[in-house]
Amino acid sequence: MKKISGPGPSVLYIALFTVPILLFAAMMLNSTSPEQNILGSWEEVAWEYEKVEQDNENGSFISKSISESIKREIIKSLIIHEAETWEFLPNGKLKLDKKDQITTPLEWNLKGRGHVLKLKHPDDKTEYYNLQKVNDDEMVLYFNSDIKAKGIVKMVFKRVNS
Repeated sequence: MKKISGPGPSVLYIALFTVPILLFAAMMLNSTSPEQNILGSWEEVAWEYEKVEQDNENGSFISKSISESIKREIIKSLIIHEAETWEFLPNGKLKLDKKDQITTPLEWNLKGRGHVLKLKHPDDKTEYYNLQKVNDDEMVLYFNSDIKAKGIVKMVFKRVNS
């Protein structure tokens, strides 16, 4: 009986491990970092409760939308939320624009695995937001609020075409 020669099992194992590693490397090279995705101008389009609680007295659900009066109550301690447009600059600066008001730029950077947005005010006040989503068109930030909202607030932004 004649033995058929061919590639040994080691060549097969090398091929099985090399292909996934090459695919992973190609995906990493083609992806953009959250720091790059967040650059540009973003307009606030919505504030919503992340968790909707049921009103036990009459069995109805509390609305997910935040009214302007509750939003004003929340922003008393969070100056940043008064902005309508956030412009993330590549030098780590954030410009906040509200109709006819000039604001002092803040410093921004992403912490953790790129999911925590840190904003530092000129007076050294620091705010942290969870960056839930950022793509070409939409950005979603979450922050905890203890004032009347009683829970997590979701802020939705749309990219402003420049």
